[in-house]
Amino acid sequence: MKINAPVIHYALAIAVLKGISLLMLPIVTRFLSPESYGELNFLVSIGAMLSIFLGFGMAEMMFQFTAKIDSSELDAFIARCIKFIFLVSGVFVVIALVGVEFWLSILPLPIDPSHFIILMLNLAMSTIQAIYLTRYRVLQQSKHYMAVALCQGIAQATLTYTLLVMGLGILGVLISGCVTSFCITLSLVIYHRNLLSTKGAFLARKHIRYGAYIALSALFLYGLGGAENWFIASSLGQSQLAYYFIATQFVLALSLAFEPFRLWWYPVRFKRFFNNSEHAANGAILGCFIITLMALLMMIFAPTIISLLLPQSYHASSEYIAILSIILVIKTYSELLNLGCYLDKKTYYVPIINGICAVVALGSMAFAIPKWGINGVFTSLLTAHVLRLVAFYLVSQHIAPLNYQLKLVITAFSLLLLKYLGEDTVWMNTVLLLVALLCCAQLIMSYKSVLLGDKHAYS
Repeated sequence: MKINAPVIHYALAIAVLKGISLLMLPIVTRFLSPESYGELNFLVSIGAMLSIFLGFGMAEMMFQFTAKIDSSELDAFIARCIKFIFLVSGVFVVIALVGVEFWLSILPLPIDPSHFIILMLNLAMSTIQAIYLTRYRVLQQSKHYMAVALCQGIAQATLTYTLLVMGLGILGVLISGCVTSFCITLSLVIYHRNLLSTKGAFLARKHIRYGAYIALSALFLYGLGGAENWFIASSLGQSQLAYYFIATQFVLALSLAFEPFRLWWYPVRFKRFFNNSEHAANGAILGCFIITLMALLMMIFAPTIISLLLPQSYHASSEYIAILSIILVIKTYSELLNLGCYLDKKTYYVPIINGICAVVALGSMAFAIPKWGINGVFTSLLTAHVLRLVAFYLVSQHIAPLNYQLKLVITAFSLLLLKYLGEDTVWMNTVLLLVALLCCAQLIMSYKSVLLGDKHAYS
């Protein structure tokens, strides 16, 4: 019996990366005004949307199909995935650079062409880099993943600070990301050059179809978290977008704190399901409780951290932390309690459900934001994500029924509601933390077979 080592490696990588990110947040906000920071957030939002097309669902596709491929054939299959991503990224760069004036003309905010071009190059290289990192996850080479992630985080933070001190502002932030991505990607390509020389057929139609469904679903999912930046920028202005972005960065910290579990669990959940469905259900419930506990901690401590670290002009962002944390928890529940929709030949449910929920979110935002401002964004997102959770859970249970212990999830989520609706006092926060920690300890002991076990059963 021993602790699953990949979880520790992923945890170390994410902990250092997020620590660097949090250290950079007060530094960047002191060099950039709320208006400039809002513009930077808008560029990040553009990148998030375009990365969906570039990634083409390759990560989820690799997790799904490598679960059924013999180990001797893994690298040949992964090599085909890498070549496909190289092709997609190359075409993307050509289209982006040739039509740069057209793309800038349809954006709601004025963007410097040089900023846009650097962002596009960074996206292409980051996508290639991501497929190599996905290979490490598939092969359970978590030490390699950790090494690459830490090198990128430290190098980018150092270069970003240097360029900000030099007075380059947003351009400096973009250049640091592009240069770091280029160096890391080039190193991975050279180190694994044998993959590009591997001979083999192109990806099969079923692989491309699966990836297309996942990419389409992710695009719709962008409408549930990311597209609101466009509404805020065009209707409420860059300053409001900056406050919202600061809040989302803290919620992103929450998501990244959960990333070690996600990085380990998502590639192996299909094997759990095929070998022992009880382990698949228990792992999902354990993940739900962990993200809920983390969200509770974020809701309690984030406002204080913001007041201590950020300039006064950014303090208004603390008002958005609680509701955004709840929305993230509901979103994570949707992913953890939905395995059936990601099984082969059932993936068409994913874009359908995400598409319907995205239409609900975007349609309600168009109506609610002019009337209620930023509260209209939160109401629209919350409604759409609750609808998505219910839909995914019902469809997944119809395809692949699992015996989830939902009482544990409901108990955990009730703690978040008490925090959100109750008074913000030291006594209330202490009680909630004690109850959450006791429940978490009991849950981990009950479900330790998910995280603890012999190498053959759980690797």
